[in-house]
Amino acid sequence: MPAAVIAGTLLLCLLLLLLTVSAILPEQEEVPDDLFTVLPLLQSDSAATVRRRIGALAWQDGCMVGMVILLAIDCDEEVLSYCERLCLRRNDLRLCRLEELETLVRSHHGAVL
Repeated sequence: MPAAVIAGTLLLCLLLLLLTVSAILPEQEEVPDDLFTVLPLLQSDSAATVRRRIGALAWQDGCMVGMVILLAIDCDEEVLSYCERLCLRRNDLRLCRLEELETLVRSHHGAVL
């Protein structure tokens, strides 16, 4: 019986600690659905560079960025192919060429440019 009392007391202390920490930490604001970031794909980029940049963009200030638009400006075929495969697996990434950007933004944001 004393082991059950000790275990119960420890669980209660842990619960109180979690409640205290959650009260101290600032609340995370919800990311708006229409938030997006444009990541230009340039000739100097490699697939590894793009992967690192996407990882850095995906989390800003501890919260997930809405959508990342991979903008193919002057990238090589290897990077373009990598990004196409990546976009098929992840619904938070979109690949487009410069001439398609306005259409993509309008469809995602509903904005009048």
